[in-house]
Order: sequence, then C-alpha cells, then structure tokens
Amino acid sequence: MSAEEHKEPLELMPIERELLARMSHELRTPLNAIIGFAELLYDGHVDPASLQHKEFIGDILANGRHLLKLIDDALGRVNTDE
Repeated sequence: MSAEEHKEPLELMPIERELLARMSHELRTPLNAIIGFAELLYDGHVDPASLQHKEFIGDILANGRHLLKLIDDALGRVNTDE
C-alpha cells in the first residue's frame, strides 16, 4: 500500500460501529456514576458522618472496580486478537 492509501479515513463496518457504541455506553455509565457521587461528596451535599456518605463512597468504589474490569476485559480481547 502506498502512503496515500494510508491517509484515507477508515470506514467502520456496521458491527464495529455497534461495538463502539456499546463500549462507549458501558464505559461512560460507571464513569458518570463515579463523577456524580464524588461531586456530591466534594460539594458537601452529604454529611461526612452520615450513612449516606459511606454508601456513596461504596458506590464510587464499586463503579471504579466495574470500570476497571470493563477496561481490562476490552484490552484482554485486543491482546488475544493480535
């Protein structure tokens, strides 16, 4: 292939587009939860001595771990496809 052929943008197949859309949703959902709960805690909307504060921290941890697993799974699949 010539250098000119490499410059053209690659078009995604429908299945690739669907995979990217699903991965985007799967990654953004826990990330948005992490950000939302962290903002509530940071902005002082939850009393640090309350049970709700501890629950929110648990939600942040759970969503962070879920996000890490999704990323690890996606990267693991990339490595096995090579």
